[in-house]
Amino acid sequence: MMRCRGNSLRTIAVLMLALAMLIGACGAGGELAGAGPAAVLADQPAGFPVALPVDRVLPGEVLSGDGNVRRATAHATSEVRQPGGEPFSTGGTALDQGRTLLLLSEGESVTAVSYAIFRLALADTAPDSLLIAAELLPADAADSPGYWVGLADYDAGYWRWLGPYTSWPLVLSGTELSVGLSDLGNLFVAIVAGEGANVLCDTVSADPNIFTVGPGQTYARIDAALADAVDGDTILVHPQTGNAAYTMEALFVTEQDLSFRAVLQPGDARIPIDGTGYDYNGVGSTPRAIFQFQPGADGCTVSGFELSGASNDSDNGAGVRINQANDITIRNCEIHDNDMGLMSNGNDTEDVSRNQLVEFCHVHHNGNWDHAGYNHNFYMGGMSVTVRACEINHALTGHNYKSRARFNRLEWCYLHDSANREFDLVDGAGETDYAGADSVIIGCLIVKATAMDGNKTVIHWGQDGGNDHHGRLWLVNNTIVTPYISPVLDCSAVNASASINNNLIWDTNNGQTGQQLINARNGAQLFNIDGSYNWLPYGMQIAAGSSIVTGHVYTAASGENPPFAGGLNPNVATGGWRLGATDPHVTACGAAGMGDLPVGVGQDPGDFVCEYRDFLWLAPRSADTIDDLGAFALVP
Repeated sequence: MMRCRGNSLRTIAVLMLALAMLIGACGAGGELAGAGPAAVLADQPAGFPVALPVDRVLPGEVLSGDGNVRRATAHATSEVRQPGGEPFSTGGTALDQGRTLLLLSEGESVTAVSYAIFRLALADTAPDSLLIAAELLPADAADSPGYWVGLADYDAGYWRWLGPYTSWPLVLSGTELSVGLSDLGNLFVAIVAGEGANVLCDTVSADPNIFTVGPGQTYARIDAALADAVDGDTILVHPQTGNAAYTMEALFVTEQDLSFRAVLQPGDARIPIDGTGYDYNGVGSTPRAIFQFQPGADGCTVSGFELSGASNDSDNGAGVRINQANDITIRNCEIHDNDMGLMSNGNDTEDVSRNQLVEFCHVHHNGNWDHAGYNHNFYMGGMSVTVRACEINHALTGHNYKSRARFNRLEWCYLHDSANREFDLVDGAGETDYAGADSVIIGCLIVKATAMDGNKTVIHWGQDGGNDHHGRLWLVNNTIVTPYISPVLDCSAVNASASINNNLIWDTNNGQTGQQLINARNGAQLFNIDGSYNWLPYGMQIAAGSSIVTGHVYTAASGENPPFAGGLNPNVATGGWRLGATDPHVTACGAAGMGDLPVGVGQDPGDFVCEYRDFLWLAPRSADTIDDLGAFALVP
């Protein structure tokens, strides 16, 4: 018997939190066997488990008198995180990246269908609609087979399948949702990546409140939809005719848990928002960015947009500004030709600007010649920032990544061709001047421009504003390319330290002598810089007095270069930066520094080691290649 539909439960959102292959073995997870009849439909994806999940009361839930699961404590229905919200089960190659789950059915290390099963606790009231925020990346994979959605039908005894879908996000309603709930009153939803597809899973929501923008939709402009939105709403933005830009949008966000999502298909360009002509001056309720998130506007997401043209008389108009808001996610966006790409700030406390996440974004050519050197692709502050799987390049006048945030984590990114430093990690009053102001740069490809007039140092770690920097910088498994004598790492604060491990550093075969690995000034001490297992180019020097284990450092001979798959002209698009031949000096050298790296306030970095791929994507890096130096393992 079909379970009845009642009053809508509003915005029950599910975020991906844990690797669910482990969940099935513990009390917080679910089983996939022994759940009644197991009919197999012809359209069931090959390799997906046939049996329906065995439902159970999970931690944080109670069984009500009518036999349905209810949360043990009262929460607002718009709350994003709630008991049972993590994946119930996964299979194949499913990478938990904290706020997102990557289902990979294409590329290396993929041996089975990849899927995730989610459980929505509905208290026996079936939803009228379902929002599935699953994106197909890379976005230009026009031939992608798409993804399937399965709904567990406990009345019929089998999974009902919908799809494949090649557009996102997806809204299901009506007869599409006509399935029987579990005996505990819950709905189980499966997302399956088709063979050859890579799917990024974000949110599954029951009965979301959705505003639609675009031709033939409810609203013509995004700001008009925002004016009517409240906490927990979703704004879906459709392309304009010919994908013309939405112009002079100024989105001053004060609500919590809002989602701004572009409606796209593989091969579609991101939806452009052009701020040219608008004065993003930051006065009153006028934002200083196309998207600005105000204090208290926590948990918001922006996905699928191209942001450009933001400027003001102070030369700091930005594509995105995070103004003391927590848990903001910027995903799958291109941000370019603004005064600033992204900027954020805190208020000198641990309560704001926590867990900022920027992932799968291309941030480039931001800056303003009217204030040259003071505008950047990133200019971050606050408590903690994660930048993942991004390409960051050609900062017009400043740095690719400048930050005064207490904690920065950049992982599996590609940074290159900045007008000045690639990284400028400096001080912020109330944020870096007490212990634990650390940063992690892991698995990144970092390439200096071969001809530039600006500061030629790769990474500056310390201070430029008179405040101390009480923390350690971890450089782990990066491939760093610089032809300049200027140091790879310049340390400039009394209490700043660094650990340099498993990095592959190349000088573009220029063969010069006198290059510097590290430098200490402004009270910084060389003995606070340690590390081991690094590959250095011919002629690169390690300053005397450091704690680097020189016995675990290999300095190349004259004319010797790393065994890149692309030879002396590597190309990230063709995998040319990966190691192309076994070399005892860059493989099996140890794994110093890959263990217990620090984590910033509110961050959940995930459990997987990855490698950057072109088109803003990731590939898992197997455990037996972690000893290979640099950001890329040996080509199989």
